[in-house]
Amino acid sequence: MILPYNWKDYLRITNIRDAMNRNQSVISIVAVVFTIIAIAYILHYELHSPYVTAVNQYFYDTATQQLKVEPSTAIPPMRGAGGKYTLVRAYVFTCSSCDNKQIGYLEKYTPQGKAALLQLQNMAKQPAPKPGPGAPPNGNMPYANPFELEMQAYNSSLVRLPAKGSPWVPANSPEGQHIMTPAPCASGVLKPCVPPS
Repeated sequence: MILPYNWKDYLRITNIRDAMNRNQSVISIVAVVFTIIAIAYILHYELHSPYVTAVNQYFYDTATQQLKVEPSTAIPPMRGAGGKYTLVRAYVFTCSSCDNKQIGYLEKYTPQGKAALLQLQNMAKQPAPKPGPGAPPNGNMPYANPFELEMQAYNSSLVRLPAKGSPWVPANSPEGQHIMTPAPCASGVLKPCVPPS
């Protein structure tokens, strides 16, 4: 049997646009398969990844003036060496290597901000809510809007310079923004220092 067209010319790709136009159904099927694979990968990653991850971060005891390493999930202020709430987060920078690190600024939260962050951490540890019609999103705890909690924590962040006696100011104030902008290095590039995990 002789085909009414030259099948070798049909399979020859002269340009990509012609090949795609001739094989629209194949292209559509391949696109749908790749989309399904991508969605499955994203869902698998989202369902099996922890919401709260901890890495080490520097903290500074304002009473003893010593750096300490704590998990990043810790919310300052925390109890320091003297039993008082003197342990705050320290943002540490260097112009060369982290062997010559310096504290750029310190951070802590007001009691309301700390409570909001703790509530966010607890919400992240809860299983995903499966509300029914008219039911609260999670029957174990009253509903809290995560965005509102984040804004409450952001607005209650306080920063200060590491010099003893320097005042705490709101992080979102002009003074706070100035404190959180470290001075450039005279030589080298300013980079953050993170304690080893």
